[in-house]
Amino acid sequence: MGDEDDLVKAGVEGAVGGIVAPFADLLNKLVGPAAEALGLTLKDQVQFFRLKRYKRLMERSKLMFDNMQREPEQVELKLLLPILEIGSLEENDELQDRWAALLVNSSGKNTLLPGAPDILRQLAPFEVLLLQLCYDFVCGPYDFLDLGKKPLNDIVQQWYVVLVEKHRFKKPGMEHHRDLGVMIDNLTRLGLLIRKPSEGTPRSFYMTPLGFEFVGLCQTHLKA
Repeated sequence: MGDEDDLVKAGVEGAVGGIVAPFADLLNKLVGPAAEALGLTLKDQVQFFRLKRYKRLMERSKLMFDNMQREPEQVELKLLLPILEIGSLEENDELQDRWAALLVNSSGKNTLLPGAPDILRQLAPFEVLLLQLCYDFVCGPYDFLDLGKKPLNDIVQQWYVVLVEKHRFKKPGMEHHRDLGVMIDNLTRLGLLIRKPSEGTPRSFYMTPLGFEFVGLCQTHLKA
């Protein structure tokens, strides 16, 4: 790089620094405690965080392959790239395990759900918990899978109790009911669950074939 290029680069960096400097405190608070502890720039913090999370994503994927006694095979790029990109930014360990599972379970397969990464990206940990409970229920001791004959109302109620008792989900007043509705609406919006009448009940919940296939792709094959 020549002297002129160095001057241009220095000028650009100086301009960017001048723009960002007044918001340094805000950015540090948004990034979290790593900012002060590491004394890094915002860009450095993100890169450092992402490298750590990428390392964990790969470690968990390898562990799953080992537990399943499987050798990694090619994954379609339209799946591989978003899994690595978004999975390496996931802050929640349980959710990142789902990204690792999606990578492992897509290995060597022509998946029916190339949009699975986009679905997983839009889910919160509590929503993933409900989907897993639903999946375990419909996969129970049955000889056949008929999702339309397995209403999930009791499972949804159990899930809600878990949120209230173990995760302190309940809020003052009635706000928690609204939050519950938001999560259910999100799962139905994504086509993972469906509401419809059932045996005299005006509204029951069922897992859709899309939801069943998606959750199957996100099974971690790890012991709790």
